[in-house]
Amino acid sequence: MRAIVFSLFMLGFIPAMFLHPYIGVLLYSWISFMSPHKLIYGGMIQALPLALIAAVVTLLSWFFSKEPKRLQFNATIWLILAFAAVITISTGLALNPQKATAEWSRVIKELLFVLVTIFLTTNRVRGHALLWVMAASIGFYGLVGGIGSIFHGGGARFFGPPDTAIYNNNDIGAGLLVALPLMNYIRMESALKWIRLGWLGVMASSFLAIVSTYSRGALLGLVAVGIFLSLKSRHKMATTSIVLITLVAALTFMPAKYMERMSTIATYQLDNSAMSRIQIWGVALHIAQDHPLFGGGFGVTESKSVVDQYKPGFAAHAVHNIFLGVLAENGFIGLGIWLSLLLVGWRNARWIQRSSRNRPEWQWASDFAGMCQVSFVGYCVVGSFGNYEYWDYYFTIIGLLAATRTMIERVVVPLPFRATVAAAALHAAPQT
Repeated sequence: MRAIVFSLFMLGFIPAMFLHPYIGVLLYSWISFMSPHKLIYGGMIQALPLALIAAVVTLLSWFFSKEPKRLQFNATIWLILAFAAVITISTGLALNPQKATAEWSRVIKELLFVLVTIFLTTNRVRGHALLWVMAASIGFYGLVGGIGSIFHGGGARFFGPPDTAIYNNNDIGAGLLVALPLMNYIRMESALKWIRLGWLGVMASSFLAIVSTYSRGALLGLVAVGIFLSLKSRHKMATTSIVLITLVAALTFMPAKYMERMSTIATYQLDNSAMSRIQIWGVALHIAQDHPLFGGGFGVTESKSVVDQYKPGFAAHAVHNIFLGVLAENGFIGLGIWLSLLLVGWRNARWIQRSSRNRPEWQWASDFAGMCQVSFVGYCVVGSFGNYEYWDYYFTIIGLLAATRTMIERVVVPLPFRATVAAAALHAAPQT
C-alpha cells in the first residue's frame, strides 16, 4: 500500500516539474539525500532509479521552459568540470575497472546535477526551498535516531536507511554533522517561533543521534561543529551554552559501554579497526606514488590483487579518509582540483560575508555562508575517518555558495571594485 501511495505521489510531481524545472531540482535532491523509497518495504519501488528519472525530467523541462539558457560560468563550475574530466581519465586507467566504471557513472551524474542546481538557483526563494529540503532530508533521520536512542536507553547503535550513502553508523553520523549547520540556518531565518523551536528540537535530537552512532569520528566531528557553530552564530554566548548543555546531556545519557568505546580514541594503537585504517592509508600513499597524475581509479584499495602488491595478505577495503581516498583514486591532479573546490567554497563564503556587511537585506546570505563554513569543518574532521569524498550533499553546499555569490554580484558591486573604477575614471578625466 505504501509503495502504491509513494508511486502516485511521485507521478503527481511530473506535470509540476514540466511547469517549473526547479521543482525537479527539489524532488531530485529529496530523493537523493533522504532516499525515502528505501523506507518502503516490498514492491519494486526500491529498485527504480527515481533520482535519475527526476533528473531527466528536470533537464527536459529546463530545455523547453522559458528559464534563461545563457550559462554564467564561475570558478566553482569550471572546477567541477575539471574534476569530471579527471575522474573520467582515472577511470579509463583504473586498476579496478569494474568498480571504477560503476562508481564513475554515479559520481558523474551527481556532478552534472550539481551544475544544473547552480544554474537554476537564481534567487533567494529557490535557494531557501532547497535548503529546507536538504535540512529536512537528513534532519528526519536525526529526529528518528534521537527518539529511538531515548527508547533504547542509548544502548542501540544508530544506522541510516539501507543501501544509501548514509547507511552505516559512521556515514549517518557524518551526514548529520554536515546537515546540523543547515538546520541551524533554517532555524535562524524562520519568522515563526514554533518553527524555530521545532528545528531546535530536531537539532537536539540529531546531537543524540550522532552520539548514538557509536562512531568515534562522529564524536570528534561533533565537538568541532559545536565549537564553530558557536563562533559563527549571531548570539555566541547563547549558542555556546545550548551546544554545551545538549552535548553534555547526550553524553551523560549514554551507557558505560559507549564511554568505553570512545576511550579507545586515546589508545588507537590497541584497536584493530583504527590500525586497519592506518595501514590502508599507507597503501593509498604507495598507490599515489606509483600513479601520481591520475591515481589508480575508483575503488583501487578495494581490489585484493592491487592491495597485495603493497601489503600482501592485508584485507582490501575503502581508504576511510577523504583526502587520501581522492589522492589514491585520482592522483595529485584530482586531489588538487578537489581541494580547490573546497577552498573556492570557503572563499565564496568569505566573499559573501564581506559583501553582506552593513547590508541588512543580505544578512541572510551572511548567515548562510557562516553555517556552510561550519559544515565544511564538520565534513573535513569526520571525513578524515570516512569515505565521503564524492557525496553530492557536500558538492551541493559548494554549489549553493556559488549561486548565492552570483545573486549578490547581480545587484551589489563590491566596494573594492567601485574604488578601482572611480580611480580609473579620475585618472582618465581630462586635466583642466
